[in-house]
Amino acid sequence: MKVSRKAINALIPSITYIRQHYTYGGQTGWVPAYSRRIKDFIIYDDAGKLKSWLSGYGDAMPRDLYYGNYTGANVVEIIEQWMRGNLTRAETVAEIQTALLGDEMADS
Repeated sequence: MKVSRKAINALIPSITYIRQHYTYGGQTGWVPAYSRRIKDFIIYDDAGKLKSWLSGYGDAMPRDLYYGNYTGANVVEIIEQWMRGNLTRAETVAEIQTALLGDEMADS
């Protein structure tokens, strides 16, 4: 599985989209209507191609992701830090790459 920063960057939606549709634990202030608490942001390998899955509590998810039958990482903590403003997009991509490479090294 090739894990380049360019490929990861292409998988991540904009911070505006994420903030309009999801909240994080402990969020205060105005919350957009119909937003959900973010539960999963999984970046996984699907036949040699990176894909991502973003969901909130109560959302259905594909069977393989639900049961953990995938190669990749759930990087929801990194995305929550980005939503809080603690990370820039570039730092978020770098952290996700580190998480994916760490997971890949552990599988070897």
